[in-house]
Amino acid sequence: MIAAAIHEFTATVHEVANNTSSAATASQEADNAASDGQKIVMRSIEMIEHLSRDLESTVDAMNQLQKHTEAIGSVVVTIQGISEQTNLLA
Repeated sequence: MIAAAIHEFTATVHEVANNTSSAATASQEADNAASDGQKIVMRSIEMIEHLSRDLESTVDAMNQLQKHTEAIGSVVVTIQGISEQTNLLA
């Protein structure tokens, strides 16, 4: 009877040891997956920041283009005015 109890106790200890080992392995795999996920998130943040800087540059370029377009429009209006006056004189 004592031998059977010791045998059962030993089997239980082995089972607990196996379960503990499995839990440690699963924990390590979860840690690795979390680390990989963190790296992906950090890379995504870097790419979004880069895209934001590119968009700011594009907005600046478009604003300058608008100013140049307005200046060209003003020159065209002036030329049209001179042209109309020249036609009146002719």
